[in-house]
Amino acid sequence: PLCLPSLRGEGRALLRRGPQLVPMLSVPSVQLLQVRRQAPPPVRDAADAASAYTVVGRRPGLHPRSRLKVRCSGEADSAGSQSVKRTVKYSIFDTAEVTYDGDKKPVYRDNAFDKFMIGFFANRMAAAAGVPPPKHATYKDLVDISFQVMRRQKTPEAQKNASLGVMLGLMPDREKSARMFKTLFPPTKWSCEVNAWITVPFFGWLVGPCSLGETDVNGVQQKSVVKIERCRYLEESGCTGMCVNMCKSSTQEFFTDTFGLPLTMNPNYEDYSCEMIFGLAPPPIEEDDAVLQPCLKTCATAKLSDSPCHQVPKSTRLAA
Repeated sequence: PLCLPSLRGEGRALLRRGPQLVPMLSVPSVQLLQVRRQAPPPVRDAADAASAYTVVGRRPGLHPRSRLKVRCSGEADSAGSQSVKRTVKYSIFDTAEVTYDGDKKPVYRDNAFDKFMIGFFANRMAAAAGVPPPKHATYKDLVDISFQVMRRQKTPEAQKNASLGVMLGLMPDREKSARMFKTLFPPTKWSCEVNAWITVPFFGWLVGPCSLGETDVNGVQQKSVVKIERCRYLEESGCTGMCVNMCKSSTQEFFTDTFGLPLTMNPNYEDYSCEMIFGLAPPPIEEDDAVLQPCLKTCATAKLSDSPCHQVPKSTRLAA
């Protein structure tokens, strides 16, 4: 039988084309619903077979009509090995998309909402950095300004507070907004699952495609995990310190301390994935695994060694 090149992920399906059986096309973070053939040309190799199909899946836990569409195509390099190019739709109404092509840099096509949020946060971060706001800010502008904030705010605590201040600035009346949130979303299973469900379409502008997952939180099984497939912010910056101080630490404090809804974020620096677990209280940042991570080779400010990144808080484990 002819095998399609495999992708990372959990969803699988058997494809039939006439008398031939094409086993196991894998699609990341998707529960497969159906596989539609795009074109009827003869199948000569795995690349032809992959390009002949569109895979349509559904994000777990969402409305039945809310689907995550993935287009797959296969290519063979000079050595004959297979690489797979795929396009994933995400964000509000699946109107944004990103194309992954092996180890190449992903290509994002932001929708109007994503562009607005990128510009809004870039302008707020520019104010925190004390630099002029960019005109028609792009995602690269947002990351560049984040680096300027890090250069201006020398300590991890100051960098976290700068990012946290931008988040708090979204609320017209912080105390009133926090009280309202705590009333509407007490720390229950329902609140955690609803916030995770909301995060999937509305947080993609910053991190890229997300999906819902299930985990055990304090002995309770709940769908309150947001699985970020390949964090755009981490990959674009390539910076451990920016991830820990200006995303992980500030976002955890925003939900846990300001809104009273525990949130733990677990970034993976190998494949740029991340998990946001609503309902799970985070450990003190000095005891977190993330502060043991060395600088990434792709970071513009990296000090390459096996020691933890010089930008993150010092780990109490090392002190012990």
